[in-house]
Amino acid sequence: MTHDNTGPVISKFKSLGATRIHNPRQPVFTIDHDVQNKTAKNLQKYASIEAFGRTHGIDFYGAGRGIGHQVLVEEGYAFPHTLVVASDSHSNMYGGVGCVGTPVVRTDAAALWATGKTWWQVPRMIKVELMGKLAPGVTGKDIIVALCGLFNKDEVLNAAIEFHGDGIEALGIDERLAVANMTTEWGALAGVFPVDEPLLDWYKKAVDKMTLRTFSGASSSLPPPPEHPRLNEGRLNSIRSSPIHPDNGAEYSSHLTLDLSTLVPYVSGPNSVKVATALPKLAQDNIKINKAYLVSCTNARASDLKAAAQVVKGRKVATGVEFYIAAASSKVQAEVEKSGDWGALLSAGAKPLPAGCGPCIGLGTGLLEPGEVGISATNRNYKGRMGSPQAQAYLASPAVVAASAIRGVICGPDSLDLNALPQNERPVFTSSTPNTIPGASTSASPAEPLVDGFPRSFGGPIMFTPQDNLNTDGIYPGKYTYQDDITLERQAEVVMENYDPAFAKNVAEVRSSGKTAVLVSGYNFGTGSSREQAATALKAAGVPLVIAGSFGDIFKRNSINNGLVCMECPELVADLTEKYAKSGARGNGGVDGELTVQPGWELDVDMQSGKIEVKQGGKVLREYQTRPVGPSVQELWLRSPNRTNASPQTNMYSYALLAALAAPAVAQNINTTYLTGLANALNGLGLTSLASVASSIANNTNGTALLAQLSQGNKTVFAPNNEAFGRVPQNVSSNTDLLTSILSYHIVEGHYNASDFAREPNHTIVRTYLTNPSLVNLEGGRGQVLVIERDDGNDNDVKILFADDDVDVQRTTGYENLIVHVVDDVLTPPGTISETARQEDDFSQLAGALQTTNLIAPLEAIKGVTIFAPTNDAFQAALAALGSQAQNTSVISSVLANHVINGTTVYSSALTSQNFVSAGGQGFSFSSNSSGTYVTSGSASARITRADIPIRNGVIHRIDRVLANTESNPDAAASAASSQASVAATGEFPTSPVMSQDPGTHRFPSGSANASIRTAVAFPSGAIFSVLAAGMGALIGGMLIL
Repeated sequence: MTHDNTGPVISKFKSLGATRIHNPRQPVFTIDHDVQNKTAKNLQKYASIEAFGRTHGIDFYGAGRGIGHQVLVEEGYAFPHTLVVASDSHSNMYGGVGCVGTPVVRTDAAALWATGKTWWQVPRMIKVELMGKLAPGVTGKDIIVALCGLFNKDEVLNAAIEFHGDGIEALGIDERLAVANMTTEWGALAGVFPVDEPLLDWYKKAVDKMTLRTFSGASSSLPPPPEHPRLNEGRLNSIRSSPIHPDNGAEYSSHLTLDLSTLVPYVSGPNSVKVATALPKLAQDNIKINKAYLVSCTNARASDLKAAAQVVKGRKVATGVEFYIAAASSKVQAEVEKSGDWGALLSAGAKPLPAGCGPCIGLGTGLLEPGEVGISATNRNYKGRMGSPQAQAYLASPAVVAASAIRGVICGPDSLDLNALPQNERPVFTSSTPNTIPGASTSASPAEPLVDGFPRSFGGPIMFTPQDNLNTDGIYPGKYTYQDDITLERQAEVVMENYDPAFAKNVAEVRSSGKTAVLVSGYNFGTGSSREQAATALKAAGVPLVIAGSFGDIFKRNSINNGLVCMECPELVADLTEKYAKSGARGNGGVDGELTVQPGWELDVDMQSGKIEVKQGGKVLREYQTRPVGPSVQELWLRSPNRTNASPQTNMYSYALLAALAAPAVAQNINTTYLTGLANALNGLGLTSLASVASSIANNTNGTALLAQLSQGNKTVFAPNNEAFGRVPQNVSSNTDLLTSILSYHIVEGHYNASDFAREPNHTIVRTYLTNPSLVNLEGGRGQVLVIERDDGNDNDVKILFADDDVDVQRTTGYENLIVHVVDDVLTPPGTISETARQEDDFSQLAGALQTTNLIAPLEAIKGVTIFAPTNDAFQAALAALGSQAQNTSVISSVLANHVINGTTVYSSALTSQNFVSAGGQGFSFSSNSSGTYVTSGSASARITRADIPIRNGVIHRIDRVLANTESNPDAAASAASSQASVAATGEFPTSPVMSQDPGTHRFPSGSANASIRTAVAFPSGAIFSVLAAGMGALIGGMLIL
């Protein structure tokens, strides 16, 4: 799942060179964080995310539907015995329903979209046993707040938790979700409850409710709608029949227990989840509040809102207090509106917010101002997270939050009988760790080999932040997180703003002196959210290395992906703390109260051995040992953007190319002088990545043959720059056969200068060397094409057109027989019909319909197909116009058959000069006027709004209306196939300017060039009509359902 961060994930996905989602059923998009922001810019961002989702067939839930984690539970994506990841740190919440939920980061999400896979290093497992039964007035929120405060020495840091014990059975599912949700703040990577009878009963009620909702209002004249794809009896019965339990005698790295019967309500804070105080004790301090919040994915479900409503019913929010409420989802809000609980809260003076994250992430209305105090039912109270860093925030259960809002001070509800609560000073809890569990050690770390190009050492002045649990809100404030267009320079200006506003200025001064700072901090550095800017902002500020006692796993994952080096050295942290932290302890700044200490020490880390030397005035004060980073992390650092001291070794690439080409050059009698010059030319042009790729395919038979072709006759080459090749996934770059085929899509026979390409609104089609049948399936074994146009106002501005994007030519140069156009992206061969339909925004209905029909297989099996594809608006208008006939599959099948030419790839240059017959046996005619070019079938006409969208086995022309010709003639279709067979056998494809991408008031260009083009070939068989018609009937059935 991704949410408002989907935009950056899309950018990363595209930067990988990916063009299709590996499995569109895996991703889910939920808009939830900044939903109060109604600016045109934010609404456009949301619209772009939705369009991308629709194009690729991804489930999308828009602003107002609710918080993503809640939606995933409500809609059955998070389900018992499954693994669900999300690009958000509170994915742990899914553990409340027996689902292993764990966070990934943006880069991981993009890779998952492209490959269907992600990685997860199996963490240590911890058994948390909840015993006994809660006293009245004590809730699940109190359990997790107490656990965070009682076990606050990183006992569960970067671990996975299994909850056990007899105390679980009495916990409601909403309470389990709240506990699991905040295992993130506790430091764990997952917190999973068992799949027991109460959970299965809860799901049974959800399935029954879903069934009632599905069938409510259904017309008796129509078939019943299908069951819910995830919340259904079959899936639930499968869980019942195949339960999963821990193995008998399973070993855990540690065993923690909490006696629930000894627990009282707890409040965490201020400004830390590691500090928790029993409510009866804290209430004695009479702490005044300014704001109260009942929002978030932790505690804004129906039972939470009900608990708060019971507290405030018939009362008013205290003067001077603002009480903000937001349901976790639209479903929750509908439920509490029906029950009257929402109305009770509003009557008391609560201020409603839309279902979403809002103030929990520091966005929107009602944030804490300097000097204010707030109490919240959310999951984080880090300094500055919910507003000003000069404010104080506490966390508590919904009932305590509501009571505090009514009285204006932190307190419990009137119904809470303090005398009936357990009277012990602290709850009963224990912790045990088997002696057999080995501890981490850095004293005997073996040396790691250095990858070529990775620095031998890192070093610089130490900047010491004497603070444990320095969280991502402190490193990079949440208010900047969803500014997708923020620059790295701006990130550097706001880094550590919530922790130390002077940090950015101080690190900039270090950088201006020609040095790079090394940040040293305490334990659990980077705990908190999954925002990758916590890593990129530090790196942008000039901090290439962070050393800490330990790291939050999500931060470390982001750092690895973005080239920020992280190393652990508790001994160095201890020495700095003793000498420079106030009172020799972390948490109160330096000796003089400064938040960041600059002791005048410098350090140097040997990246191969892990040895750290700390110096002052050039004198070594002490040496430390840390664990060096491994080769895989080094490789990612080398690939990361904006890294320092990384110069390209162009001579090495040139030599590698020559060495690789030497043997095949002799074997195939290749002109070695030409190859030597080519290597030097690539080097001189700065195309070192292309040189490296060429060397990698030189020992491949097909690769050698392709390189040999370059020296024979005039060629035009489209050469991706180094940045473009840097975005190619490793599984592609390591596959020489695939690389060879992709490179062949960049080579064209003949010379084409920029001025040779048609000026927009026209374009030129050129045939490439790509003929690999796994990537192109055109008639006669022909190569795939490129569609290219020149800017109307700039003769040198050339771009290559694809279904969903353009690739720009940056500059043009040459070498001997080659014209070389340097381009800013690797040219990806066109995808299949269904892939292209998902990419093109205006075909989203077609893409969705294709998924529900068997039309894909027969169309994609044809060698050469031409499709006149109506837009979304055209589909809608046609269905409305057809009225009752839209239910007649035979009529609709005939209509859609008259949009397809089987076995023939007809580019726009040939449309006006030849006659074609549709798969329905109906003739096509074409005409042009001042409004554009039109295609006619029978009495139905449509304007071609975009021509020549290449697909793997043909071409698509976008039209603005459905060709509502219901006639069909299978015999005519078969006859046409026979008569055109001879044309297919001899047809050639000369290049010429053809129709524009958006013809508007322009016609097809006329002249002798068009008259000689022959792209028509034979239909494979008249029998295809019956298969196609059946498939198209299913397609329309799918469209009507959609």
